[in-house]
Amino acid sequence: MLPFPAPASAVAISSSLGRRPTPGMGVYGATKAALHHLVPTWAIELAPHGIRVNAVCAGITDTPGLRAGAARLPGLEQAVIDTNLIKRLATADEIAHPVLTLLDEDLSGFVTGSVWDIDGGFQRDPGGPARGTGPEGVHHDAA
Repeated sequence: MLPFPAPASAVAISSSLGRRPTPGMGVYGATKAALHHLVPTWAIELAPHGIRVNAVCAGITDTPGLRAGAARLPGLEQAVIDTNLIKRLATADEIAHPVLTLLDEDLSGFVTGSVWDIDGGFQRDPGGPARGTGPEGVHHDAA
């Protein structure tokens, strides 16, 4: 038995909408904002047990759900692409790799209580979703 707890890591999956008020996404954004408060709180509470707690704040990701929504709502894909600086959707791997990095003790053993923005610059886009709606009245972040 080790004289100290074995290292462990938890990674919560959040959203950029938890950091930025967006029309039509209040409840969803509020639940993600709650995670942004809970992650550092859990980090403080669980550190004595050798558990690191972090979150990945994911941006708009190319998923089957987004594709289904885009098929029903013309202009949706471009509207969500326009909400980040990189001007494209994230791949699932681009979200998964930072999660795996945070889980790996060798790569991120000194990281805890952090919320990591993996959002293509969504947080830095000065025009972002607060500017209104896109084509057909679709909110820029709808997915």
